[in-house]
Amino acid sequence: MKGLKDGVAQTEEKRQSYLDVIYLKTGEMESLIENLFQFPKLENGSVPFHFQRVCLNQYLTTYLDTHNDDYKICGASLVFHDTPQKLTSQVDGSQMSKVFENIMENSMKYAADNQVTITVSLQASNESAMIRVKDNGPGVPVECLPKLFESFYRVDDARSNSTDGSGLGLSIAKHVVEKHGGKIYAENNNGLAIVMELPIEKEEL
Repeated sequence: MKGLKDGVAQTEEKRQSYLDVIYLKTGEMESLIENLFQFPKLENGSVPFHFQRVCLNQYLTTYLDTHNDDYKICGASLVFHDTPQKLTSQVDGSQMSKVFENIMENSMKYAADNQVTITVSLQASNESAMIRVKDNGPGVPVECLPKLFESFYRVDDARSNSTDGSGLGLSIAKHVVEKHGGKIYAENNNGLAIVMELPIEKEEL
């Protein structure tokens, strides 16, 4: 912002670079404020959930297509591996979008350097839909994996840029996923992967 004000950005390319940074930082601040407000409400059960039958294949396709440009500005490439099987679940689309936003932000902050690749995959597993969001970062120590979903927990010595954010994103994701009757966990798999399992509507199996 100061660079634009002082006239440092004298070319269109430099101005665009400054604007991209402003856009990124503004989004991070909005997300931080929203998380700080939402977390206590989730903890005390005052957040209303409105579930409806959703095709997860279409939901993920639409979400990623809609946000693709935003993630490109942030320096992230998105890859989606869909399943040919139609998977449906009872989902609150608004709350689940916040889950993906928090997970993706986590991936962008802690992936390798500026070449961030986030791979989202969907597959059936028994009576659940398994959604995996994996980055190309260094992963985290195995003993830290279960702690990632604790409020205000950050792996300061293992992942770069770990001082950013509120430390609430994955904790909020855990609350929301569990409200959907699902579970969420983390694993190292050539990067950090956040895995969600949501119950599938049985008539679609």
